[in-house]
Amino acid sequence: MTCCDNKRAAWSREQWVSSASARTAEHKMRVFRYVGPGKLSLTGSVSGQRYVFERTGAELEVAFEDSFALMSERYLRLKFAP
Repeated sequence: MTCCDNKRAAWSREQWVSSASARTAEHKMRVFRYVGPGKLSLTGSVSGQRYVFERTGAELEVAFEDSFALMSERYLRLKFAP
């Protein structure tokens, strides 16, 4: 029989899963602003979600997992919270 019926290991796993879930919940969406000419349409590389910026100055919420690829777009700027 193991010490504490493996309660310590189970507790450790629960703590790790809950902290990972909390980090994910904090980063669900990011806002991007389009600064280029005309209209821009993109497809998220991870989610497959379609993002359409209709005009210069348009802002869209983007899934966190797609945000890294969109950061490399020339006319998109990540909008930071004040």
